[in-house]
Amino acid sequence: NPGAKFGVLYIYVLVIGLAIGIYYVNNLDNLSRQKVPPVLADTTVVTDIVVKKAMNVPPININEVKNSTPELLADGEKLYKTNCASCHGENGAGGGPASMGLNPAPRNFTSKDNWKNGTKISGIYTTLQEGLLPSSMASYDYLLPVEKFALAHYIRTNFIPDSDKDSDDDLQALDATYNLS
Repeated sequence: NPGAKFGVLYIYVLVIGLAIGIYYVNNLDNLSRQKVPPVLADTTVVTDIVVKKAMNVPPININEVKNSTPELLADGEKLYKTNCASCHGENGAGGGPASMGLNPAPRNFTSKDNWKNGTKISGIYTTLQEGLLPSSMASYDYLLPVEKFALAHYIRTNFIPDSDKDSDDDLQALDATYNLS
């Protein structure tokens, strides 16, 4: 009789389902709890802010750094590889490994279009000193003025095609703005 077989099988399925349910309810604490203790140890470290020693920024002579020299270019290359190549790339085209996800993308130095401060030394120096907000171009105001000039000369010499030249008035205005001398 198929009905009797189904009735006996139904009881077995019901008993197995009930056993699984009872096992689940008895182990509910183990199943639903995390193994992380509810109170974490305090890992906060309280220290005083370190006071930096004041330093004098050495003055520079604009007339000495307005033209590129082999020493300035060598220093600029080191600074570029350390600070800039991660975003702007080794070849200055803007595709460095750290440029992923930056919006807007880092500047392609090989293109002369759309420079916010221009391709003159004074414009590049201004960009390095102040950064470009709201883009991800940070300020490099921690560099010494001669280092910023070295970096600007390296970028202009190696990446920017026929860049604009600074007039003496541009350089004097830069000197007056940032008190370089």
